[in-house]
Amino acid sequence: IIIIIIIIPSSSSSSSPSSSSSSSFTRVRRDFTDDSGDYDVVNEMGIVTYPNYTWKYEEEEDSRRYSYSTPSTPVEAYTTSFHAQSRKNWENDPNGPFYYKGKYHLFMQYNPYGWSWGNMHWYHVISEDLLHWEHLPIALKPDEEYDCGGIFSGSATIVNDVPILTYSVECNEVMVNAIPSNLSDPYLVHWEKPSYNPIITKPTLSRPPTIYSKDFRDPTEGYLGKSDGLWRMVIGCEKGLCLYKSKDFQDWVLTGILWPSTHGFYECPDIFPIPGTDKWLLKGSAQNQEWWILGTYTEVPGLHNVDRFTSLTGDILEENRRLDMGYFYASKTFFDPKIKMRVLFGWIPYHCPGTDWSGIQSLPRVIAMDPHRDNEIITPPYPSIAGLRDSEPLVKITNQPFNDERLMSFGALGSELDIEATLLVKRRSKSAGPFVRFKFRLFVDPDDPNSHFDVPFRISPDSGFVFTEPFPMYETDNHQLRVRIIVDRSVVETFVQGGRRAFSLGYCAPNHQKLDRMGVQIVGPELSVEVFIKDLVIHKLHASKRR
Repeated sequence: IIIIIIIIPSSSSSSSPSSSSSSSFTRVRRDFTDDSGDYDVVNEMGIVTYPNYTWKYEEEEDSRRYSYSTPSTPVEAYTTSFHAQSRKNWENDPNGPFYYKGKYHLFMQYNPYGWSWGNMHWYHVISEDLLHWEHLPIALKPDEEYDCGGIFSGSATIVNDVPILTYSVECNEVMVNAIPSNLSDPYLVHWEKPSYNPIITKPTLSRPPTIYSKDFRDPTEGYLGKSDGLWRMVIGCEKGLCLYKSKDFQDWVLTGILWPSTHGFYECPDIFPIPGTDKWLLKGSAQNQEWWILGTYTEVPGLHNVDRFTSLTGDILEENRRLDMGYFYASKTFFDPKIKMRVLFGWIPYHCPGTDWSGIQSLPRVIAMDPHRDNEIITPPYPSIAGLRDSEPLVKITNQPFNDERLMSFGALGSELDIEATLLVKRRSKSAGPFVRFKFRLFVDPDDPNSHFDVPFRISPDSGFVFTEPFPMYETDNHQLRVRIIVDRSVVETFVQGGRRAFSLGYCAPNHQKLDRMGVQIVGPELSVEVFIKDLVIHKLHASKRR
């Protein structure tokens, strides 16, 4: 996976991403030299540094070597309360989520030696509701010769009632299976790699079909064919998404390219049917975003025959079809038998000053068809998130016009919030421009009103923008904007129109000592426009810390 790191500087001024904020996604190459945390950095857009951390420089061939020091007393305030997050150190891609015997399992790319990328292992957490997470020992580490550098991304598949983890490796050479050491252990703490590994070797020109692949990684969850009973698995290859088939989940045959790559290498692919429909979603990670298309899947029976995916929505990277418009990458899904829906996790990359960790997993989301449009999806938050709310809301407003001061303030709400609003936008005069502009203001410092974080909106009759990213407005919306913003101490996830669009990003409030006293504001539009608040409800959320 191309490594992305966002180091969020501390500032006393307001913060709101702009169209140039994508430059925070910095492509780097890092190679650990030892367990101390030293690594090489080759940076396309300038060296990633943070002033509170010491660094050293020395010339070594073509690269620059930096060391980041870990703070002796890490800042605890930014640690999230109900997101899947390692206790400390670097984490990235979500891997292998599954539900098994009453527990959800989630793994993630993890560096046990520091908060920068390198030495990839699989971290392991479990939960009974996808919100309260229990930490387990590292599940997978690079302890075999074929692991060649590190345990990269992969998936989980239940085969004959046995969970199997299938992963790729840093050198892009092989795929490997791992199975529980003790199926009677309800936590599945220990995993082992059977002697038949590796299960797949990278395609070469000498082996038919002649699909040479420099990059070769990130296997999907396996899925059974209905026509022939064969297992299928998709892997990211240089020319596209390679389809493999197997009789026993151990010996695999490359059948060909299921979907060609026309925009570069697609990392972390995913493919699955949308429950309750005959449509399949195909996803690839590219250009720091999560791109999806919908289509139909046609099985071609036989171990050596490639199946067909026929798109209904064009190609990957077209039509702005992204699972999240913000900082959200390398996503992974699984089928949740409890709610009978596909559940989505993604990596939100950021690092707060003074902390000893980097990156978290997003809130779980469900993937469903948009009830108002064919061939469009929605990704609202997982239903059980509402169970974290206090019984009584902190704020409840119904059927109230916005005041002429154009500002509604709610003090001392804290930084673990679930904000839901339905707003009706009306123009008072023809002088109003094509867009109505207003914003939700979060992390309002009780002692410094200029310190806050804004979630801005622009709304017109047929379209809208959250930050700088567009979303459609339909006639069935009746000029109503539905917003849900979930705040968890250092991360903000915004959902528009029931999950029609999502936008995620980290934010490290400069005065972290006041996180439990920070307020919320709604900043209204110009006086030529009226924003009528049909409903505004703000709940305090509760979940235990995991440090």
